Amino acid sequence: MYGESKRLLIFVNQILNNLEDRYKEIDSLRNKIYSKSRTLITYNRSLINLLFNNDFDNAKKLTIDIMKMLGELYSIIVEHDDKQMLYRIFKDVMKESIEAILLYIYLTGSYNLIDDLLRFDETIIVESYFEFLGEVRRLYIDNLINDDIHSASNHLNFLSSSYQLLSTKYFPNYFIPDYKRRLDQLRSQLERSKEDFIYVKYRRGV
Repeated sequence: MYGESKRLLIFVNQILNNLEDRYKEIDSLRNKIYSKSRTLITYNRSLINLLFNNDFDNAKKLTIDIMKMLGELYSIIVEHDDKQMLYRIFKDVMKESIEAILLYIYLTGSYNLIDDLLRFDETIIVESYFEFLGEVRRLYIDNLINDDIHSASNHLNFLSSSYQLLSTKYFPNYFIPDYKRRLDQLRSQLERSKEDFIYVKYRRGV
């Protein structure tokens, strides 16, 4: 009986050896992803700062670098057998990167970059779009503070159009996390933004 049961031990030992090999490979890739992700996080923040300061020449160079690094990391992950595990490591950084790229496209009119974004997971693009709208609202608030009513109006119209588009769909949490909550949050921000806009126009006598 015990002799036969050794087959189970042999079986589990083989599984453990296989997992150890997988772990070593994944851990090596994980360290590489983390290293590049830290660089991407710095690039993303720098890009958003450049855009808010209207430094579009340097923003263009940085966007190209972000797109290149993002594409390289994404290719490594999607081609790996354990891509779901690696994807979880990279997901948040990818969202931040796409958010920054969307802001660059929006402010510079570089719509040719849209085709480059289509290679990435569509659910991540939608999540990033919500975050990007938060940056558009920041721009809107800056414009209001600086009495740039025309630019503020353009941003407000874009936010309104985005909400109208996003509200035509519904996705459960397991498919796109927090889609409804984000949509409700966007609606609330949009309502406050419209109230602020009316107030500023009234104050200026426009």
